[in-house]
Amino acid sequence: MLSILRHPTVQVCGVALAASAFNSMVYFLIREQMDPVAAMNLTDEYRHFIEIRPTWELIAAHLTYVTGILAVPFLLLRRKPAVWLFAISTVAAGVTLAPTFILGPFVIGVIMLIVTFAAALFTWFSSKIIKG
Repeated sequence: MLSILRHPTVQVCGVALAASAFNSMVYFLIREQMDPVAAMNLTDEYRHFIEIRPTWELIAAHLTYVTGILAVPFLLLRRKPAVWLFAISTVAAGVTLAPTFILGPFVIGVIMLIVTFAAALFTWFSSKIIKG
């Protein structure tokens, strides 16, 4: 039964599902921050971070989930753009770390740290599974 988990197609589908989940999490996190009604329910520290964060950090956060989501179909098709898109997602997530840890609530920094590590793992996995 567990041997099916070692099948390359099952592994690729599992990683694609995980990548979709992580990038969706970033999308919903940013969407919540940009929605004025939803922002009213956030803590004062979180709202302060939303007001003072640099524009380039917001662009990097958007780039993180956009490239991560775009990489998923390429990963499923085992195409080389998946590696590059996951790499861009990793770099963009890494760019957001300093502002989120310095300016924002600790939990947002931790979330972006986890997303950065996940994106790096997706990049590594896709580079191993996609040859050429």
